Amino acid sequence: HVKQECHSLALACFQEVHDLVVNDNKAQAAVKIKMALTYEANGECYEAVEHCLRCLEQCKVADDQVLQASCLFTLGSIYYDAGEVRQAVEAFERCLVLRRKTRNKIGLAEALNKLGLTYCDIGYDLRAIDYFEQSLVICEDNADMHGQAVCLQHLGNVFKMQKDNNLAVDFFERCLAVRTKTADKKGAAECHDSLGLVFYGMGNFKGATEHYEHSLVIRTALGDKAAQSECYKSLGTAYIRMDHTNHAVDSFEKCLEIQRILGNDNGVVDALISLGLAYFKAGDNQTSVQHLEDALTMFDQLPPEDAAASSGKAVCLDHLGNVYSKMGR
Repeated sequence: HVKQECHSLALACFQEVHDLVVNDNKAQAAVKIKMALTYEANGECYEAVEHCLRCLEQCKVADDQVLQASCLFTLGSIYYDAGEVRQAVEAFERCLVLRRKTRNKIGLAEALNKLGLTYCDIGYDLRAIDYFEQSLVICEDNADMHGQAVCLQHLGNVFKMQKDNNLAVDFFERCLAVRTKTADKKGAAECHDSLGLVFYGMGNFKGATEHYEHSLVIRTALGDKAAQSECYKSLGTAYIRMDHTNHAVDSFEKCLEIQRILGNDNGVVDALISLGLAYFKAGDNQTSVQHLEDALTMFDQLPPEDAAASSGKAVCLDHLGNVYSKMGR
């Protein structure tokens, strides 16, 4: 039921299990963790937190530190997803203490990663790097390939944000090697996307397109239409910077086609604007105007509360002004 996002049915089942094990604190606590995660998935954060807090009380009664650590990790994750950073840090740090006590090394690495993410979000990059590096050492010592890849990806992201491109490339390439070794195709595609972004930021547009092409091949094989569209969009943007306008137009056309198949109006508008810009760069002003005017028409059909519509419309009008100016109109 959880996998099918039938949260009400899932909660009813978990509640029934909870009632059946009324005399078993450990079993009830374990069920409460599942209920908390289900409530969060259903957007009911208050109920999720309440179930975690009740779980903690039962863990203390049962004197089960392993289960208590799992509950604290779940609680920290719920707070983190809700943007409650202070509470998230407190829960993860308490989880960290218990996982050290119980010698749960993989769980310890997991908690260190979460703390790293939390500190990264509030701008404490050096502390985040320290936590990620601690987690990486544990994963390497325990031959946890998946954990290694996660740590390397996080470290690459931090250094990318710091504009330390050489280190970012190093960590993403190491992550890519691990993902490839473990046949994690989706993870490998994400690494190629990250490397593409870094190379693009460095002005190495050829390197960026090579990684986006690799990602596109994987995304196509996996049948992930939304990700394919993003690859085409990234390729088009890089090709424009390389003055390969024909390739850019081709990429944006394919992006537009997928967005229409997906029925994503915002994506369609975005692709139309990109196409308008690509045709303008190619010197085809009339076709550029046609795509930008189509985008403007679609903006009027988007919900008025859509914030992206307002800023996007301004961008579209700016591009139209440039094209008309070039045409002497």
